[in-house]
Amino acid sequence: MRTDTGAFGNPSMVSPECTDPAVPPSSFAPYGPYEVRSTNKLAVFAFLLTIFNLVVGTLSMILFPLFTLAMCVLGIVLGHLALRSVRRSHQAGRSLAIAALVLSYAGLLFELVVLGSIHLFMDLDLLALLG
Repeated sequence: MRTDTGAFGNPSMVSPECTDPAVPPSSFAPYGPYEVRSTNKLAVFAFLLTIFNLVVGTLSMILFPLFTLAMCVLGIVLGHLALRSVRRSHQAGRSLAIAALVLSYAGLLFELVVLGSIHLFMDLDLLALLG
């Protein structure tokens, strides 16, 4: 092998089969085959269910509070199942499962606060009318 000045004046090794000056010399070893991991379907479903619940559930929270609570609990259960499945199968989708869990817990907390405050204000109005 002969030495030649490469990019920026640094000496580099040029292989004898590649003597074309237009082709830069390769100074790194080729990587192994690229491994494509499939995304866990349960994590995708849990995330989409949570997004659906945030959009539709907040609009129908006052009319159908039990539906929204059930969707939050279902999102939490599916998020935990997806996280465990991702951990066991080494698939992609861990971030989707975590996002589904965080959003479902936040939605559940928000739902409980709203329903609790509505219940509290209804009780206060009844007490004001009685007293």
